[in-house]
Amino acid sequence: MGPFEEYYIYAQKMIVQKGDIIYDAKENGNAFFLHSGICALGSVGKNGEMKTHLYFMDQRIMGFAHFARQIYPHLDKLPSNPLIIIAKTDCIVYKIHAEKLQELIENDVHFNHLMFETLSQNYMNIFQRYLQMEEDSVPIRVAMFLMDYARLDHEQLMLPRFFTYSEIAEYLNIHQVTLSRVFSAMRHLDCVSKENHHIMILKPDVLEAIIDKKITLTY
Repeated sequence: MGPFEEYYIYAQKMIVQKGDIIYDAKENGNAFFLHSGICALGSVGKNGEMKTHLYFMDQRIMGFAHFARQIYPHLDKLPSNPLIIIAKTDCIVYKIHAEKLQELIENDVHFNHLMFETLSQNYMNIFQRYLQMEEDSVPIRVAMFLMDYARLDHEQLMLPRFFTYSEIAEYLNIHQVTLSRVFSAMRHLDCVSKENHHIMILKPDVLEAIIDKKITLTY
């Protein structure tokens, strides 16, 4: 059982299709438990294109920024660019209304621990991403992405099918051609492969060595 599942009884189950917007500025403090699937927190720029800042995998709570702003009005204002959470795959989510969310925060210590863990994880993910963009080489950023988002499926470590080259390149802020060359170099080390549109992690220890700068990848 996932960490938030005991709280589903207070929430409304929703079946969300790929591409649907789950959360925007109209939510008025509601939040969402992500039971399964992949979602992304993004902002919409002046040209109408969405930039992804954070991926949510299953068993996370999402979309509570407006709620926090309501109960802690001294917090800084939310960004001027509209923030949205969009389903990147078909998802099952549970929507919890602001009143019940506030009740749980005020009275349930265990729920507070889970919220703190989620906030910490979100902060670390975003901070790590932007630190990588400033300081790490492209192969290190790619290797860290693979290790962060790979999941075991039938005893095989792989990225969810959703993560295409174009999606990864956009998230890591690198050109797709550059990403393709890095993956080609990784395939020469027999640490990744591509099968049935899945990126397979064959030798995670090699990826860890790239991250630790014990292996310098030429691409």
